[in-house]
Amino acid sequence: MALSGILGGDHSKFRPSSTLMYVEAAEFDPKTISLTGQKTRLMTGARRIFERGIDGACVKNHLIQVLRWMGFSLINIHTAKPYASSKPSEIALSVNYFKKFTGCNGITAQEMSQRLSSFGFQVKIESQKDNEVLYAVPALWRKDIQGAPDLIEEILRFKGWYQEVPMTFPLLSSCSSAHNLLHKRIQDARTYLMHHELGEAVTWSFISANKARLFSTLDESVLSDMTLINPIAKDMAVMRPSMLPNLVDLALWHIHNHLPVQARFEWGPVFFSGHPKGQKTLISGVFSQNLPTAWGRAPCFSFFDLKRLLEGMCMLWGKAPYYVESQLPWMHPGQCASIWVKDRCVGFMGKIHPRLTEDHSLMAFEVDPEQYPLALAPENFVAIVPPIEKELSFFLDSGTIGNFLYELKQQSADLIDVCLLDCFEKENRTSISVRCTFQPKDRSWSGEEIHQHLESLVRWAHRNGALLRGNALFSHL
Repeated sequence: MALSGILGGDHSKFRPSSTLMYVEAAEFDPKTISLTGQKTRLMTGARRIFERGIDGACVKNHLIQVLRWMGFSLINIHTAKPYASSKPSEIALSVNYFKKFTGCNGITAQEMSQRLSSFGFQVKIESQKDNEVLYAVPALWRKDIQGAPDLIEEILRFKGWYQEVPMTFPLLSSCSSAHNLLHKRIQDARTYLMHHELGEAVTWSFISANKARLFSTLDESVLSDMTLINPIAKDMAVMRPSMLPNLVDLALWHIHNHLPVQARFEWGPVFFSGHPKGQKTLISGVFSQNLPTAWGRAPCFSFFDLKRLLEGMCMLWGKAPYYVESQLPWMHPGQCASIWVKDRCVGFMGKIHPRLTEDHSLMAFEVDPEQYPLALAPENFVAIVPPIEKELSFFLDSGTIGNFLYELKQQSADLIDVCLLDCFEKENRTSISVRCTFQPKDRSWSGEEIHQHLESLVRWAHRNGALLRGNALFSHL
């Protein structure tokens, strides 16, 4: 068996007893040779040559030259099929386009023409207004040259594979601040939720049409625009308006297989129209109210546990939200609340309606980080000097410890933490010991500056009825 252009046959090979030799030269279609070689998985020298293409116009002349080198003087050439030459098309390359594409400003049009000519191109230059254009015709055997980017590659490889291309790093300001802030909020939320034992899930961006109607308030006309023409499956025919259906299905799968239902969250795109810009990024989560028991944790996850979890996550974005009772078709009546920050609704939380969870108790939330006010984003402060910790002890009236510590922390912007170390009753008074942590901003404090900060706290405590205990440095107060 023989494969033309790839592998010769055994019956036609040259043997020591052969007295007659036929020399054949041909050109094969590169695409056909490449596809046949891939199907048969044969890698031969002929395949490597023909799938890259040869100059068909020179086959006859090259064959005659080879036969003369072999010592033949009488040569009869029989042409089975005349070669139909196809002249390569002319390719235009603008010098301004070359500079914009590569960033190389030191290569002139004449230098480009010389480099292409050395590779067998026929080049001519035309001058235009504020620009020069090169018109290049590649050689017949250069079938890999299809457009201006190929000409640019030939010019740049002349001196050794892009040695002249400048290395330019992307600017950090190429992304908008809102885009960076959104990604930072998502990353902070992911870290926070995983720290609180929530598993991250990644689900499909498509759901069934029935679930899209149950978990959204979109009109039928909008849902029809969000329906795929050729869906993967019938239950994945509509772009999801919410991530909750997939998370609920995941929880029910664990319940049906008698597996513990781990609280899970997901962040990703949801869609509210068929328009290319009709999507936004949300963070959603689903919890089972009957969590597996563990040390230090109650077996039941309540509405208030979910509220506390969301408040901690939103505090990472700058401000704690407040809640307003609301009604959503897929949530349990009387056990659903919308999440608000200032005058913006940023999401909802509560218990999913039992008819959607097969009478299993599942809690859920959905938050839109893009709706969170940008002005409330916390400022990132990186300390360049270590904090300073000092301990103070006071006598004060019973029942005022909490208010005293809260007000004490408000007395200095550099006071970042007040920690209660000890508390006991003595002589009908309450004695407390606190550790005050100061954080200098731009430089280390001197001993006198530290003394001034402590003295201001002691003076405030004296004005509010507290007495300093056991410190001779402030005995003059």
